[in-house]
This record gives sequence, structure tokens and C-alpha cells, in this order.
Amino acid sequence: MSVGGLRVVIENSLDPGTELTVWLDGRSPRPGRIMWVQDEPDGSIVGVCFLDGLEDREGINGLGGLEGGPSRSPRSSS
Repeated sequence: MSVGGLRVVIENSLDPGTELTVWLDGRSPRPGRIMWVQDEPDGSIVGVCFLDGLEDREGINGLGGLEGGPSRSPRSSS
């Protein structure tokens, strides 16, 4: 996780460009966008860019949750 975004392992796959909401511990929800997707056998690793940034660089304690995009099975690598 950085001030500009984060990398997250998820069970479902989301397409690049999907907008979502990120909850950080003790903070207001943040808008984000999936920038890249790496499919894995048991889910996906995604790069999320915060659309509004963080107000400060301190207190980045962890990820509370993600919401956005359609829920679906991971994409298969062919």
C-alpha cells in the first residue's frame, strides 16, 4: 500500500478500469480504479489506484475492504 494506491489479492476477478470503493481502517471510504490484473489459480492480484489520493501519509494501517464491479469467477489463463 502506498499513498497513491495498493495491491490486493481477491477471490474474484475485476477488469482493469473497474471503479470501486476501498475502506481503510479508521478512515472514510476512498474511490479507486483497477489499473492491472494478474490472474492466479485461486483468484487475482489487482493494482488499485486511489482516485482522490490520501490526505496524509501517516496512519496507513491496512485494508478494511473493497466493493465494486460485478462478482464473478476468476478468469482462466489460456
